[in-house]
Amino acid sequence: MLTVPFPYHVLPHAGNFLGPFFEPLNRWTGDHVFGISHPYTAAIMSDSTGMYIHVFVLAVFSLLAAGVWKLLGKKERNYERLQYWFHVLLSYYLSLQLFKYGFSKIFKNQFYLPEPNTLFTPFGDLSDDILYWSTMGSSYSYSVFTGILEVIPAILLLFRKTRSAGAVLASAVMLHVVMINFCFDISVKVFSVFLFLISLVIAFPGIRKLFRILIKKETGDQPRWIPRIQNKKQALLYSLAKALVIALILYETLLLYFLAGNFNDDKSPRPPFHGAYDVKVFVIDNDTLPPLLTDSMRFRRVFIHRQGYFIVQKMNDAMTDFKMDYVPGDNMISLTEGNKIKAQFEITETENGRYLYFEGKYEGTEMKIRAKKIDLSKLPALQKGFHWTIDDYK
Repeated sequence: MLTVPFPYHVLPHAGNFLGPFFEPLNRWTGDHVFGISHPYTAAIMSDSTGMYIHVFVLAVFSLLAAGVWKLLGKKERNYERLQYWFHVLLSYYLSLQLFKYGFSKIFKNQFYLPEPNTLFTPFGDLSDDILYWSTMGSSYSYSVFTGILEVIPAILLLFRKTRSAGAVLASAVMLHVVMINFCFDISVKVFSVFLFLISLVIAFPGIRKLFRILIKKETGDQPRWIPRIQNKKQALLYSLAKALVIALILYETLLLYFLAGNFNDDKSPRPPFHGAYDVKVFVIDNDTLPPLLTDSMRFRRVFIHRQGYFIVQKMNDAMTDFKMDYVPGDNMISLTEGNKIKAQFEITETENGRYLYFEGKYEGTEMKIRAKKIDLSKLPALQKGFHWTIDDYK
């Protein structure tokens, strides 16, 4: 919880402060304990080699700390209070993560509409994770539904009386997420397993109680320690502290959307010229090239990505992407690959954005392009139709 960097807006980035200590340790462990050949990254991020080494390092630290605690601790020590507050801490942390991921689905921030270049990439050329991401992004209702399934246990985990139910539901939700990440090779495997294990730890007392009642037929309850509020002052302080923590969690998870005023990314504004364009006219050095599938030079389509990329699709469907620099009000765009400028075009928009004209140099060659914008909403993948029976299909 403290050592893995996770992007927060309000809460402190503990992982960023502890990273400089753990990353050299990860490097040493990878080199001398596992003998991993270079190059590899020791950084604690996603499913990197450094992340897996870090899990091992944390396991070693945890075992050593537990051993020392056991040796120094008194045999008669009662751990009920510690266990209770440990579960509370885990519950609030898991609730925070479920809120973040849940709201990102509800507001389509995680699974946004497939980008134009993805829609025109042959199915067989897409990786498993892009296929899953694109499928989820193409359905607003299903994205919202999965987000709600994460927000519900996030709410239940915040309150003691509903915590066990929330943890059981969270474990089911997180198991599904773990399977998705493993089966579609999505690079959040370690973190999703971590959240799944947290949900099991929180759910275990409730599951054990159900086991006693349903399997062992024991009706007597084994009371667990809970803090007792002695007076109104304590009740007020407890309520204020709880309200403050919940408010902080909601502030952290919702701030991004209120600042951007974006509660449905499908309808959020896109950058200038964003979209897919069919190349109708392609001229190199005053020579107009016909649209032959055997031509490896001619452009078939061009795409302008929301994150500032200019993507070229050749006649053989091969794609090349460039970083696009465009200054609003300026009619020039620069395309770079690595640190090298590959092309500079004067760009002109006509007929209310239906056509784009590019004129300039591409890798040292004079080039003129006339491209027609494609109406992406008419593509079958983005149709919002619904059919009760197969007879409704046309």
